[in-house]
Amino acid sequence: MKMEPTIEDEKAAAARTNANKTKLVVVDGNNIDGDDYVLVDKNARHGDDYVLIDKNARRAHICCGCDTRNAIFIVNIISVCFYLLAIISFSLITGDGLNYDDDHVQSVMDALDRTRMSLTISIFVVGLICNITAIFGAAYFNKIAITIGAMWFLFETIRSLCFYDIGSAIMTASFCYPHAVFFFELKNGVMSKENYPKEKVCCDCCCSC
Repeated sequence: MKMEPTIEDEKAAAARTNANKTKLVVVDGNNIDGDDYVLVDKNARHGDDYVLIDKNARRAHICCGCDTRNAIFIVNIISVCFYLLAIISFSLITGDGLNYDDDHVQSVMDALDRTRMSLTISIFVVGLICNITAIFGAAYFNKIAITIGAMWFLFETIRSLCFYDIGSAIMTASFCYPHAVFFFELKNGVMSKENYPKEKVCCDCCCSC
C-alpha cells in the first residue's frame, strides 16, 4: 500500500528545496533579534531556513602572518628600498667617465650601453612610482591604486620569466599576491575603513599593532 506523505515529509522536502536555492550572501548590519549575528541568505523570508554567522568574526585573509593591507605595506616598502638603491647605483655607473687602471674593469665600463642603462633606470623609476601608488591605495583603501601596484608586480613577473630569472619571478609573483587578494576583499566588503579594526592582523616581527 502506498503511504500518503505526511506534513513532516512535506516540510523536510521543502527544506531541502530551500537549501538548494540558498545563496550565501552576507548582509552586513542586520541583527537577528538584537543578537550579534547577521543573516546569510539574502532571499530568506521570515520562517525560512537561514544561516547565522557572528558579525564580529574575522573574514579577511592572512598573508604571512599579516592581513593583506599590512602585507602590501611591507612588500612595497621592500620594493621601494630596492628601486631607490638601484636608481642611485645605475645613475652613478652611467655618469662614470673615469679611466680605470684595471683593464678588465675598464672593458666592462666601456661595454655598458648608456641608452640601455637609461632605459633600465626609467623602468626602476616607474616601479618606484607604482610602489608608492600601491602604498597610497592600501592606506586609503583605494582599489584603483591597488590595481596599479598589482599590475606592476605582474609585469615584473612576466619580464623576469622572459629572461628566465625564475627566482625574481617567484618573488614578484608573491609580492603581487596580497594586492590581488586585498582588491577582492575591498570589492566584496570584507575590508573597508569601517571594519578594518576588526580585520587587522600584524605579525610582531614586521610591524606593531
